[in-house]
Amino acid sequence: MKLIKKNSPNHYNGRAEWKADMICFHQTGGTLVTPALNWYMNKAAQCSPNYVIDTNGDVYQLVDPDHAAWANGTATKANEKTFYGCSLSKIVRDRATNANYYTYSIEFVHCQWGNINEAQIAAAVELIKTVIVPHMRKNGVTPKIDREHLVGHSDITPKTRDPEKFNCPGKSFPYDEIISRVLGKTPVKTAESAVALAVGDKVTIKDSATTYAGVSAKIPAGFKDCSKIYTVSKVMSDRVLLKELYSWVWIKDLEKR
Repeated sequence: MKLIKKNSPNHYNGRAEWKADMICFHQTGGTLVTPALNWYMNKAAQCSPNYVIDTNGDVYQLVDPDHAAWANGTATKANEKTFYGCSLSKIVRDRATNANYYTYSIEFVHCQWGNINEAQIAAAVELIKTVIVPHMRKNGVTPKIDREHLVGHSDITPKTRDPEKFNCPGKSFPYDEIISRVLGKTPVKTAESAVALAVGDKVTIKDSATTYAGVSAKIPAGFKDCSKIYTVSKVMSDRVLLKELYSWVWIKDLEKR
């Protein structure tokens, strides 16, 4: 991995006493790295990620990980589109503050619909393993490499980055592959016996379900009532996001209606 350090003015000094433990993925919106870098280095832009990954795998550090980049912030006022309470992430909702404070932001060049190439995937994995994870540990944070802590911009601010269109970083973004490769595991495949689900499908939660996907929080008994019907708003290999709950549930724990 080639790491090229620059110094964008578009950041907070420090992280307002927060310790970063989440990674947020973005797309630059363009096909070339130079225009993106020029924009993020411009003070008038008022935005910049911590890192940009070019199509050849080069990584540009624009904001030191000790500082909060201006990339995926959330507002504290309920009438604003980026209000933290609208986030699809329970972590973001519970923290009730600017998400920039506790996230490392990574932008991918030419990330159309989330399709990044092998050089970018490999660079992202190496960046996380050799730079971001050690930075977390240096600050006393135990890294959690899962879908709750590696998110997309549309997970954090769905009203400005439509989660149904998956427009940042994109519908095809390889979250599972990056997570698996950081952990040194083979990507998880959906069990053959699991029901096939798509966005918009209606489901109920089985009585046998115990916890939400990827976390230890238990699913309340009332949510497993057969009369409670939920809508699938996102699909991963082994879990789905239920629109009405704003929570991820294992596919094996669902019945299709």
